[in-house]
Amino acid sequence: MKTRDRLRIAVQKSGRLSEASQSLLQQCGLDFRQSRDKLFCFGETHPVDLLLVRDDDIPGLIA
Repeated sequence: MKTRDRLRIAVQKSGRLSEASQSLLQQCGLDFRQSRDKLFCFGETHPVDLLLVRDDDIPGLIA
């Protein structure tokens, strides 16, 4: 599967919403494998990946 065929979701890497966001995605049946730098999580069950970023960077990534 090509990278552009995958959905990328940017979530806060630390802070009050980080754990809740990742927990919600896991409850939806999405399993992830973290990269070595712990800033990217590869979706294992669906074509969905997580970008773990600073909260200030999220608007720039989705614009």
